[in-house]
Amino acid sequence: MKLYKYTSYNAAKSIIENSNIGFNQIDRFNDPFEGMATGWGEGVPDWDKMYAQKRQQMLLEARVNYRVLSLTREPLNPLMWSHYSQAYEGVVLEFDTSNAGFDSDSFVIPASKGEVIYTRTKPPKLEQRVFKDSVTSDVLKRSFLFKSQEWSYEEEVRIVCESSYLTQKLINGRPMDMYQLPDNA
Repeated sequence: MKLYKYTSYNAAKSIIENSNIGFNQIDRFNDPFEGMATGWGEGVPDWDKMYAQKRQQMLLEARVNYRVLSLTREPLNPLMWSHYSQAYEGVVLEFDTSNAGFDSDSFVIPASKGEVIYTRTKPPKLEQRVFKDSVTSDVLKRSFLFKSQEWSYEEEVRIVCESSYLTQKLINGRPMDMYQLPDNA
């Protein structure tokens, strides 16, 4: 599958020269509602209160321990050029997800399962059994793949991995978690 990354010229040059690309913490995304589609903490009945703290802890762990790479299916979208590539002066990079390793089982959410779900309404609350023991695929899907319908023009696909899988580097004074790309990516 071919996916694309809109970026500045300097960032594209760095990605190509260093063969690595940054994954970001979801709290650093431009949508303040990222990761909020869980339905947690809303109208929690008394019998469910004992799980509320566990759910909040799991959300925090997901936001702290996982990183996201946002790509798109569409390389010619004028809004994407405007928003993510220095007002039409940047670059769009094409990635072959197989060659890049983005479909690997080492990713918590690989490219093949990372299509963002755009919705007008907040998804219903997950059942309490999902939260009893650990971060599950349902929790991760809710945390990373649901976005408001207003962002649907992005046609976004996300790749999610544990931060320990990446190498942290300082980029323009900001810590960034980097993934080493194979040369043929």
